[in-house]
Amino acid sequence: MPTPDDRAPRALAVAPEGKEQENLDLDDVVRHINQLYAAGSLMTALKIGEFIIDTFFEGDAQGFELRRERRGAFTELKNRTDLHTSFASLYFSVRVYSQWKAIPGGFGRALSFTHHKALLPLRDVEVKVALAEQAEAERWTVKTLKAKVQKASSAARGNRGRRRTPLLRRCAADVERLRATVEALEDHSLASLFGEMDADDLYQLSDAALGDLSELQAQFRRLRVQARQRGGDPD
Repeated sequence: MPTPDDRAPRALAVAPEGKEQENLDLDDVVRHINQLYAAGSLMTALKIGEFIIDTFFEGDAQGFELRRERRGAFTELKNRTDLHTSFASLYFSVRVYSQWKAIPGGFGRALSFTHHKALLPLRDVEVKVALAEQAEAERWTVKTLKAKVQKASSAARGNRGRRRTPLLRRCAADVERLRATVEALEDHSLASLFGEMDADDLYQLSDAALGDLSELQAQFRRLRVQARQRGGDPD
């Protein structure tokens, strides 16, 4: 697993709990992320994810997933106009890095970052790795992998039975529709979509939706943790 550039600024050393935001130099953070981003590969995304986890979350990938209250300094990067990538890309770099780190030795080394991103919805590690290996062997496109992931996710939900409350079922259906919409957009050129809605309004809407989806995921993770602590089945 590659590690961040050893020349990362000393000012980024993480402070004790509760002191992170006081000591972080976001100018140095952005400068280092831009240097990593310039390489543009899966390994680059993993380096960025690891750098963010080390810098803002004391190297604790699970802390990023479960403790939203610790994301304060990290979310300030949303406002940095000198960042050479979007905040959403940083967010998914961390998610992909966490996914990679959870599997000993890593996996899917021949796949792109976008392929690894498509695997994020899968909860079953064995299915995730199996699909990644098949995608490598058969050289699947991202679109093909997404379809396989969606099919596997639907099968997993079916195997868990009908124990979800109506509210959670509606929520899951809404998320699936959102994913389907994103896939549909990939089949159109941007030029063909101009005029349907104001581009700035769409961007602001998507930015707000990203925050809402992050919060939704955090709530679902808390439900899962609580269910496991009680010995119940969170699914």
